[in-house]
Amino acid sequence: MKSENVPKEFINLVMQHLRIYEIVQNELFKHDFTKEFRESEINYILNTTYLLMDYIERKVK
Repeated sequence: MKSENVPKEFINLVMQHLRIYEIVQNELFKHDFTKEFRESEINYILNTTYLLMDYIERKVK
C-alpha cells in the first residue's frame, strides 16, 4: 500500500481493523462462541471481513 501512495491514515485504519478483527476472532469466536452476539453483529463482522479481504486482494494484484 505504501508504494501506491495510499494515505498513511488509511493504512492505519486498515491495520486497526485487522487487529480488532483478530481479537474478536480469537477471543470470541474461535474458542468460545458467545451467545451475546446478535445476528446484526455477526452480519457486521462478516461484511467487514469481506471488505477487508476484498481490499487486500485488490492491492496485492
